[in-house]
Amino acid sequence: MRSSSDRAGAAKACGSPDFLRSHATLSCHALRAAEESRMTKPATMHPPVHPVSAAAAVTTVRELAAFDALRPAWDRLHAEDPDAGVFLGFGWLRRLFAENPGDWCVKLLTDPHDPSRLLAALPLRVQLRWSRSQKRFQTHFAAAGRLCFTEYTGFLCAPDREAEALDALGHHMAAQPWTSFALRYEPTGRRLRGFVRAMEGQAAFDVTWPDHRINGGETDQLICPQIALPGDFDTYLEGQSRNTRKKIRKTMRRYFDSGEVTPRVLEEVPYEEVRDALLSHWAARWREANSPERLETVGAKYRRMLDRARDLGLLYMPSLWHQGRVVGALGFVIDPASGAYHCMVTGRDIEVQAIDLGLLMHAHAIEDVIGRGGTLYDFGHGTEPYKFHYATSTLELGNLVIERRAGGVFDPAMTGAALARCEQMLRRGQTEDLARALRQLRKAGAAVG
Repeated sequence: MRSSSDRAGAAKACGSPDFLRSHATLSCHALRAAEESRMTKPATMHPPVHPVSAAAAVTTVRELAAFDALRPAWDRLHAEDPDAGVFLGFGWLRRLFAENPGDWCVKLLTDPHDPSRLLAALPLRVQLRWSRSQKRFQTHFAAAGRLCFTEYTGFLCAPDREAEALDALGHHMAAQPWTSFALRYEPTGRRLRGFVRAMEGQAAFDVTWPDHRINGGETDQLICPQIALPGDFDTYLEGQSRNTRKKIRKTMRRYFDSGEVTPRVLEEVPYEEVRDALLSHWAARWREANSPERLETVGAKYRRMLDRARDLGLLYMPSLWHQGRVVGALGFVIDPASGAYHCMVTGRDIEVQAIDLGLLMHAHAIEDVIGRGGTLYDFGHGTEPYKFHYATSTLELGNLVIERRAGGVFDPAMTGAALARCEQMLRRGQTEDLARALRQLRKAGAAVG
């Protein structure tokens, strides 16, 4: 038997940083091996369940190859859904997923009578976070469109099965482990309400519908001013106030007819030159209100968004030229199926004060989009006053936030990412956090079996 002094020495050694690091290394390796073993084990077989009657029938796709295999069914569902839109199209989402490996998943509901047919799909961003206050990993879900600037988010649904499908997706998500779930910029509202019924009124969930405002509360980001475009530009102008109509016509004649300002479209100019000028003007406009780091981060996201739209053949980017250079430009994503043009980013030279570049940019774009057969001119998120000089209607977007009060907060599917975070903790000597993280992962692994 060991003496009390031996036991005390052993206890002290076990509490030392060197011992914890050594033990944590072994634990990380053991957990990673267990995770790899779990991923290769055959899936547990369950009795068949009707897809619209139980959450267990909802499946999850996390790999790009599996998403690629869905394309025929996805395209069919997208064509059936009148509320789908370009931002839930296969091409747009695939680029988002390829650019953000490991940060997304798609929840799917399949027709039990026709396995090749999807009844509903919910693309999501998934994030792993370490809570410093609670000392544990947490899983957070949001709309997949939040991976990079996307105007609208939400669900794909077969119109004849919408209510059942949303109910099934809601019950499925209620049964999953996560800390928060957020769907912002959903355009129908009714689909959010159908989805959240599975969690409303339950003690385990806190369901809210928050506002989303910027610029000191002045700008409501859940409102999108829009124009339902008529067949010609003159008809559009006749629908404006007399003063607005007169100002638009006078300004266009003065600068366009004289050649002082030249409007051009993407087919006529080098793409990179216009893109870079647009983003440079955008950054100059917001430089005082943002740090250089934030400007660089947001600007890079806009660049990727514009490049993505161009590569997919969905970019419309009219520009204004003055004295041989770009003084203003707009970046739109086109929805070919509906004829909608969604304005995503704007930029104009703030040093040019004598010319109303904002009016000229939008007036030219509205006229040109009408000429291209466009049906909707969408100014995008926000109630900035200038938009209402042109807009004829608004679209109100939904913003659903659910916080879990009780139950699991960590999705075991993220164990691989969590182990990578554990290795970071080990390298940084964060032994207390590491010990708590490993205990949490062991419990999560035991729960999965």
